[in-house]
Amino acid sequence: MTKEKTEKILKETLFKLYGLKGVLEASPTLIYFDPSRQGGIISCTHNTVTYVRAALSWAPPIASLQNTMFYTVKVTGTIKKAKKILSSLQQVVTLNKV
Repeated sequence: MTKEKTEKILKETLFKLYGLKGVLEASPTLIYFDPSRQGGIISCTHNTVTYVRAALSWAPPIASLQNTMFYTVKVTGTIKKAKKILSSLQQVVTLNKV
């Protein structure tokens, strides 16, 4: 998955769940994406964190993604701290197709 595709899925899911107002209020941006870890950092307004978290959990079924899962590891106030947390994580385990 690429940074552009991930950000597009997030915004489309937010739109389907909360409409244009929800997308504009949250103003989500995938500010960093590590393709080797398949992990990233999403920036949003502090009062819409729950919107974005809900959109991440609903993204795979809404976007018809199979064998894909989005989840929140940590919510932090700074990009520097978020990058440190992301770099400390091991690579995400990919599921084998059955």
